[in-house]
Amino acid sequence: MAPPSQAPKRPWYRLKRTWFIGVPVLLFILMNPVGGGAGSTPTAATPPAVAGTAVKQSAPPEVLNVTADQLLDALEANALKASETYLNKRVRIEGRLSNVDASGKYFSLSRSDDSFTFKRIRLYIEPEHRETVMHFTADQTVAATGTISDVDDSFGYTIQVESIG
Repeated sequence: MAPPSQAPKRPWYRLKRTWFIGVPVLLFILMNPVGGGAGSTPTAATPPAVAGTAVKQSAPPEVLNVTADQLLDALEANALKASETYLNKRVRIEGRLSNVDASGKYFSLSRSDDSFTFKRIRLYIEPEHRETVMHFTADQTVAATGTISDVDDSFGYTIQVESIG
């Protein structure tokens, strides 16, 4: 047996320190692509418009006209189907006002009848809508247009409001 000071050297790939240092460095490199920082220019730029040619604009997504009752009925009948049908869709919704958040972040719509449910439709507003929402009163009918950003089988829908009225 050779003395400890003369032990045979292991190849570099069998050393623990190689793995402890190399693996995290390799993961960092793979997860952070080269370039693409905030100040860089995109590699696939949009081609400039040719003189005399109109730039084709994509039409805004179609707006579905729904009521709060329709959305809540769909959610109670089948939450998966409601999610597939309405998630990330633009809607114009009309319903009965049930609550205005004290901080002014959202207001809620509920069923037109007085049946109790935990499911609500929360409409999150922008600062420019705050003045309008401040003048809402309980049980009034409210209409708003926005995008459904969340569908939850326990709590209901979340809508990001674009316009009210």
